[in-house]
Amino acid sequence: MSDLRSEHDGHTCLLYEDFNEQKAVVLPFIRDGLRNGEHCLFVTSERSVYDWSLELQAFGIDVKGEIEKGAFVVVTGEQMRQSAGFNSIVKARELWRLVETKLVDFAGVRIIGDAEWALIEPCLTADQLCHWEATADLLYKGESVRTICMYDINRHSPSDIRAALRTHPMAQVAGRRYANPFYEAASILDNEPHLNKSDADGSMVEGMLRRLRSALAS
Repeated sequence: MSDLRSEHDGHTCLLYEDFNEQKAVVLPFIRDGLRNGEHCLFVTSERSVYDWSLELQAFGIDVKGEIEKGAFVVVTGEQMRQSAGFNSIVKARELWRLVETKLVDFAGVRIIGDAEWALIEPCLTADQLCHWEATADLLYKGESVRTICMYDINRHSPSDIRAALRTHPMAQVAGRRYANPFYEAASILDNEPHLNKSDADGSMVEGMLRRLRSALAS
């Protein structure tokens, strides 16, 4: 697996299939961020908070202490959603206010989140998800912010996976990191709503993943 510490992540999508794949990325990403004096924000489902706390603690992270210092914050997917309907611009403003505040006191900000929150009813459409990720990508550019968005290949639709690949400059699949040839976040925002269509089927997404793997091998 590529070393996350040695590369500028910017905005990365992790396409995972099981908890072990998540742990291999989440645990060192958060540990190294805290060691570097960065603020870490972790978005996960409400039912997973306790399990992740145990995993982080077992990995050598003083979860309670880091939370008390304000260096580590856990946000549930339920808190990510808005009761009046999800709006990318509103959510981006909320997130930026948090990031801006943390950058005053910390060397940088690391955000890692499971996109499972997008599946909470009413689920975001692939187009809504695409617009959110493109907006977030713009938000992070040029800032000391490193972000990993995690997508469960078995739970998210092909259209969701395509939206993720269109909006992250880096992709990680099966433990390997790739420069993402499908990245077009800036074009999506410049030309919305014309390019903000992320319909896809399984065969299209599988072809995209094959292209990623062959690009690394060549």
